[in-house]
Amino acid sequence: MKKRIGLIGLLLVAVMLFMCACAGAQDNDTTATGDENGKEQQEQHEKGDASKDDLTKGNRIVVCQNAELAMEDATVSDVKATAASVQELADKYFNDTIAGEVTLVGTDGYQATMAAKDFLAAKISLDAEGIAPVVWNEDLGGKSQVKTTDYAVTAEGEAIIFPAETITGEALLDKLGLPRDAATYRFVATDDFYLECSAEEMRTAELRVGLDDTINGALPIKKAGGKINDVLYIEIVK
Repeated sequence: MKKRIGLIGLLLVAVMLFMCACAGAQDNDTTATGDENGKEQQEQHEKGDASKDDLTKGNRIVVCQNAELAMEDATVSDVKATAASVQELADKYFNDTIAGEVTLVGTDGYQATMAAKDFLAAKISLDAEGIAPVVWNEDLGGKSQVKTTDYAVTAEGEAIIFPAETITGEALLDKLGLPRDAATYRFVATDDFYLECSAEEMRTAELRVGLDDTINGALPIKKAGGKINDVLYIEIVK
């Protein structure tokens, strides 16, 4: 009988010690440090939506390869391909109306200019073998045709780019002649997820072209680890 009472006593002591330990752990979880870590983790995984959030708009640099455009059969320089309308791209993704001249530059340094109406009537092909990406206006002849296009930039400060290799934000802005001192640079993905960075952070941010031709963003910020897949455009918010 005494042994049984002793065992019961030991069990009661063990239960009390276990309850005290649990209470102590619970108290520790509510310290300021724990709250701060929780908030930081929540912030890193919080997902913004560019189509729903109240965002200040700016001029855009559109990544053509990630744009969703209607394609039609076309022939350019005797090459059969598919092509999209510049008008559709501008209507769908640009914030400014194209009114002034547009400068187009090829990866070989070839440069052409088009009036706004001619550029909007032009086509883009990403699969014309040997010359893609190519931008051309059938009514203007060969002079307007830009093979292996690197970028097109409007007088209003918006651009279409065709990244073929990884590039830093600083190098991209320098190449396009666009502002390096904007308040915010917003990287927006095809699913409307977005990340923002400052002008200083934009210098070392990157558009990364993968071996599988994916074009992703890498920003020197904490949110989401600075990673954003399938970048559709970069918005320059002044």
